[in-house]
Amino acid sequence: MLVFVLVVVLTMTGCSSDNGASSGSNETTTNFPDIGSIAEDVGPVLTASSPSSKLPGSGDGHVSFALTYDDDSEWSTYAAAGALKDVLGSPDEEPAPVTRIYVLIRSFQSTINQINQDHIDANGDFLDCTAVEVGAVVKTPWFTDNSQTAFFAFDDTDVYQCSYATDHGKVYFGRAAVESPPADCSTPYTYSFLEGSNLTEENTEMVEERGDTRTLSTAFKVFYDGCATTFKLVYAQATIYSAGVEFTSRSELTGNATTHEFQLRTLKRDVTLSPEEELSAGYFTAEAHGKSQSESDTSEYFIISYRVFDSEADTVPEPDKRFCIAVSGTDYDYTPVDSGCESYEEAFTAITPLTISEVPTAAFAAEF
Repeated sequence: MLVFVLVVVLTMTGCSSDNGASSGSNETTTNFPDIGSIAEDVGPVLTASSPSSKLPGSGDGHVSFALTYDDDSEWSTYAAAGALKDVLGSPDEEPAPVTRIYVLIRSFQSTINQINQDHIDANGDFLDCTAVEVGAVVKTPWFTDNSQTAFFAFDDTDVYQCSYATDHGKVYFGRAAVESPPADCSTPYTYSFLEGSNLTEENTEMVEERGDTRTLSTAFKVFYDGCATTFKLVYAQATIYSAGVEFTSRSELTGNATTHEFQLRTLKRDVTLSPEEELSAGYFTAEAHGKSQSESDTSEYFIISYRVFDSEADTVPEPDKRFCIAVSGTDYDYTPVDSGCESYEEAFTAITPLTISEVPTAAFAAEF
């Protein structure tokens, strides 16, 4: 179902944004937060050292409560060398493709910095942007036109108060005061962001294989509650090269930056050249649930799965790999284990995996 957009706007220049900030508000609380750091406090981050493994097991799998977990000897294959790292890999390790959640988030942080610098005055009011009327329908690029929604509740009705155009798309943002915030809450606001972008530019990497130009389309939506520290992220991206090579992906992450409990589902699609120099598509999907970090020497745990589709015609994928991961310390030290994930199994199995029809297959417009 297509959603048509009717947005009635006013130009907002130095006026009150009715967003919970008043004259004399503390700039450090009304400014928008560092979303990159928050996201890395929520979800797991795979680094070169994080897919640590115990001694290889029997290969028969580990049985824990209702789920069966794959042998730990396979973890490094799927986490370090496999496509999981293309989505959950560290933004500080090269190569750093835009399919990685944290790479894209850090890129979006420059937009947030621009909001703080150019669109919020000393009193915390919004300026030099276009006011969004209450009741206006703001669609999410690609998601709305393809009738796609996140697996968790994400109501962004009337959360955006201001917008502005960029060179390649548009940004919507909003802030609201938390009702009756606890006394120890230093940032008593909720923050909402939406950015769509579509950019065609020169390609300088692997030009012979990929072509001399590429188009990058992105849709990026975030919600954060400064008191509850709850975080929600939805994004899709399509990187399309002139020679036909394509890398597209979609990810959804929700959780809490304080407790580090999270849920995730993702789908990545690659159209690459085969050894016979023919273009072919491959897919993988993943779901995860648990805690991504431990604040003490006591381990926390999360479950993560991995499933491969070999082609667009492959409706029956390879059997999914499923791992129970122990997290020790605060440096994303992950080790596959026999048990510990029992309390997360019911919620994990309730996450509906994405199918290969639920990811971008072409560049998309940054329209709202």
